[in-house]
Amino acid sequence: MRALALIAGCLAAACGPLGAGAPEAQPTATVRFTPEPAATPTPRVGLPSPLPERGEWTFTLTGKLTIREIERPSTWSVVARRDGATITATATTEFGFEEYSIERPSQVLSLQDKIRLEIKLVAKQT
Repeated sequence: MRALALIAGCLAAACGPLGAGAPEAQPTATVRFTPEPAATPTPRVGLPSPLPERGEWTFTLTGKLTIREIERPSTWSVVARRDGATITATATTEFGFEEYSIERPSQVLSLQDKIRLEIKLVAKQT
């Protein structure tokens, strides 16, 4: 998913000049959307650059999220941790079904009013 690559890219950019040891993201699960969603971030707020060797940071990524050819502003809340060569991050955003013309499933007994997207990232400096 492109959003995973964008989060990984943001964290890799914050790590500063790591040369060949830049973090690489490996997805642990595959989710297929048709058509594939796309996200375009703008500058991050709250993430130090360069990223210290250890610590935890909460920051936001804002930009545009495109689903089913509908583009809307989007804000992702990100919690990132770095412990030496390992960086972990969780990014979340929420939006209503109607914002992207998504039909609410009718066969579900209980359903929230919002869709929550969550991306978990584990990157290792090599």
